[in-house]
Amino acid sequence: SAINLTTSALETVGDVVDAINELGIGVAARINDTGDGILLLDTVFGSATLRVEDVGTGRVASDLQ
Repeated sequence: SAINLTTSALETVGDVVDAINELGIGVAARINDTGDGILLLDTVFGSATLRVEDVGTGRVASDLQ
């Protein structure tokens, strides 16, 4: 599942966290402990690797680090 930041009404990092948590894909998101990023947690402990990537010409993932 994916979140398309170019076509959604997401305006803040909190909006992105909420959108991830609403996907229902076994991934939980929250602001990390240092407050400078988003922490993604596998809540179903699957064997697949979590991956964050930009699709197309976007740079949101890399800009957010």
